[in-house]
Amino acid sequence: MRFGRQNFEFLDRRLIGSNQWRNTTNTFTGFRAALGQDKNDWQLDLLALKPLVRLMTELDTADHKSQFGAAIFHWRKWSNIITIEPYLLYLRQKPNSQDTTRNRRVYNIGTRVYGWLTKEINYDVTYNQQLGTDKDKKQRAYAITAEIGYKFQYGWKPRFSLFYGYASGDRNPNDDVNNRFERFFGFARPWSADDYVVMENIIAPKARVEFEPGKKIKADISYSFYWLASRTDRFNNLFNVPPNEYAENRDKTGQSGAYLGHGPDGRIRFEVLKFIKAAIGYSHYFNGTFVKNRQEVEYNNSTLGSNFFYVETIVNFFDVFKKW
Repeated sequence: MRFGRQNFEFLDRRLIGSNQWRNTTNTFTGFRAALGQDKNDWQLDLLALKPLVRLMTELDTADHKSQFGAAIFHWRKWSNIITIEPYLLYLRQKPNSQDTTRNRRVYNIGTRVYGWLTKEINYDVTYNQQLGTDKDKKQRAYAITAEIGYKFQYGWKPRFSLFYGYASGDRNPNDDVNNRFERFFGFARPWSADDYVVMENIIAPKARVEFEPGKKIKADISYSFYWLASRTDRFNNLFNVPPNEYAENRDKTGQSGAYLGHGPDGRIRFEVLKFIKAAIGYSHYFNGTFVKNRQEVEYNNSTLGSNFFYVETIVNFFDVFKKW
């Protein structure tokens, strides 16, 4: 059992992740209990937490208007073929001084299964169903992710994989039901390297190749396509505007289309020293119909796309004292 300020990751990180891709990680204050260990046939994790509010000029503090809880079960009896992880997530948000509009209870019932079909073929499938209330609306949303990969057993150990992700969006802005999927505290980078796409109102197929040119070098290249799951709901990160129903990142009429765009991304990860790891990456985003149409509404102009190049460095001072 643990109590205090904590940081951790569960499942496939799409709903509970540290999110080290940005310059602040997801951190919580509260209670965490575990019955069993990773090496056991089964394990149960229980969480009762409050997320931390990241403040610019003061010490971070717990958000006492938000509560996050989880019960995650792991069944590993047949882990050489399949691991089964049923779980329940809960989020309660009350209005606060910064945001008087939120008054939500979201329950997420999900199951993840993953494993190896053969020595070369592995898979990972997750289904999530959400119930609850969002202000004066019912919360009814769902999401599906599925990946299958083939790993060659020679040379640079190349692995080819296909991924499909779907997270529902709000179908009708004028009814009493919210169909927009709540992504909780997940890690957005698996959806897009440039962080444009998050796990809501999205359809995202992806093809990916991974390989290891050296003992301490790994590389991967992927190509992704994106559509809105509901053309009457928003594209969350477009224009970097506050996520409200009046923003230009949403067309309630659905006439702006559903196609968001596509593009490649790649990166090389390597070890500089025992305690220093680095990554160099690049991605290009080709704007789709929806993005161009909303740009025309907002700016009377549109662009073809964007380029994103980055160098990432991770320094772990605790590894300095490890044996070389």
